[in-house]
Amino acid sequence: MALYNKYRPQAFSEVISHEAVKRTLLKALEEGSLAQAIILMGPRGVGKTTIARLIAKSLNCQSPKAGEPCLNCYSCQAIAQGSHLDVVEIDAASNRGIDEIRELKEKIKNLPVLGKKKVYIIDEVHMLTKEAFNALLKTLEEPPSHIVFIMATTEAHKVPSTILSRAQRFQLKPARAADLKTAIYKIASLEKIAITDEALDYLADMAEGSFRDALSLLEQLQSYAQGREIDKELLLKALAIPDYAIIIQLFEDILQQERSRFIARLNQLFSGEYNFEVTAKLWLKIFKELLILSFLRSKEELSGLRFAEKLFPFVGKFPYSKLVSLAEELLNTIQIAKNQSEASLPFILFGLKVYQELTADFSSRSSQIENSLSKEELNSKNIVKNSGQKEANQGLLKQEQKKDLDPPASNDNLSWSDFLRSLAKTHTTLFTLLKDAEIEITSQKVRIFHQFSFHRKRLKDLKTRRLLEEILSSYYQKELIVEIIEESPTKLSHPSEEDREVVDDETFENTVIEVFELGV
Repeated sequence: MALYNKYRPQAFSEVISHEAVKRTLLKALEEGSLAQAIILMGPRGVGKTTIARLIAKSLNCQSPKAGEPCLNCYSCQAIAQGSHLDVVEIDAASNRGIDEIRELKEKIKNLPVLGKKKVYIIDEVHMLTKEAFNALLKTLEEPPSHIVFIMATTEAHKVPSTILSRAQRFQLKPARAADLKTAIYKIASLEKIAITDEALDYLADMAEGSFRDALSLLEQLQSYAQGREIDKELLLKALAIPDYAIIIQLFEDILQQERSRFIARLNQLFSGEYNFEVTAKLWLKIFKELLILSFLRSKEELSGLRFAEKLFPFVGKFPYSKLVSLAEELLNTIQIAKNQSEASLPFILFGLKVYQELTADFSSRSSQIENSLSKEELNSKNIVKNSGQKEANQGLLKQEQKKDLDPPASNDNLSWSDFLRSLAKTHTTLFTLLKDAEIEITSQKVRIFHQFSFHRKRLKDLKTRRLLEEILSSYYQKELIVEIIEESPTKLSHPSEEDREVVDDETFENTVIEVFELGV
């Protein structure tokens, strides 16, 4: 028996997700106020048929409790086995004509044989013909008291409004990746299938919100593994999908302007080794997270993004408008490739366009950053020059006494812009973390504050801090200790407004939201 049938929920309490739908149905079942016509809408594998059967169970259960079926009576067991005479499942895809609906209209006149209600579950109801819908309409308007219709559809927009208006509608959404992961892990444990946490993440992503797809993939992996533990490498090979790190490295190639390396990776992704559509959807997911990441402000908000840590170095490097435009184009490319005999060609062409457009934009933005940093440094030097002229008459003796001392903090602060410019060319991750930070440099210490907690946490990481201390000490030619502070003292230097204009740009936030409301 397939896993998704073996572990199909037998009670509402076993259904994962759909909390609002379950609460409404249970209350209606408990009070006996359930509508006689119900439409369950949602994508494949989210539990439409399962919930329809649970409603039928509860309606015919001899001892229901708070809307839940008892699972022990004859009706509950017969419905679970698919043998109950008063619960009829109809596949509208193969019984879609007016003759079948007329036959149905004749049968509903008969009273229930074993249970309290006669329940008709019509799956894929949108497949009915126009004439069949018209024949069904009259029955839905005035159904016999012993009849309940439960219709399920993946394409509610194809169901006539006259039918929709006569039924109570429930929208079932795709399951969250976390819920899928929990369900897969539980079933894998029951089946004694060893699977790593990283493989579970990939599997939950591949299922795209469908419990049935998730369990079908788990079965496929179980057969391929032949008793071995299912880890990331085994999963990628069995399902012919790439490691997401390869796609993220494409952005690194763009930043480094490594055209040949970018093309080599692009060819690796779309040479036939991997499933093209799955690869493209993974790329689209990374586009989506990169855009969303730009608008988040706390660690809690980042928790729902799978690739946040890996994508963080690229935040602010590319214009939002360009990323949104390319994401929209990738959506179109996925559809175009479905009708191409050479399916890889549209994706190769798209990839080359990504490189060309983002490389040009990144070069332009890098030039803007360098110009703004240079301008800030020039302004700072002019300030020092003017203040120096006022203090020139205080005597040369003090200057002579201070010759062998470390440079004063103000001079160190003046070269911070030059340091950032140098860092941007060699350590893009550190540059991203520091570009908006407030800093104070003394003779032995560099104190750093960032307004966002996520940035501070990254900077406090021991490995990151030691690397930064090594780079700073080398640059300033003296030993420096890095201290990350939680509050902004007023004496710390703030990034210039020109720098902020280069880095911060939320003009296109609404556009990003509109594009990704498609549910990618």
